[in-house]
Amino acid sequence: MGRPFYQGSLSFTTERERIVSGWWDSEEVARDYFMATTAQGVRLWLYKELADSAEWYLQGYFD
Repeated sequence: MGRPFYQGSLSFTTERERIVSGWWDSEEVARDYFMATTAQGVRLWLYKELADSAEWYLQGYFD
């Protein structure tokens, strides 16, 4: 698993939170979510699709 970066390296602040849904409908979602902090102190909310563990996505950030 490659490590993501955003304006430099990130420090992960939580363990992963796995979300798996869609078993009751046709819109399956299976992701691992993480909280991380940049070197500048910006808190990020990241996720990885379980089906594609190589790509990281930025869900959002906190001000």
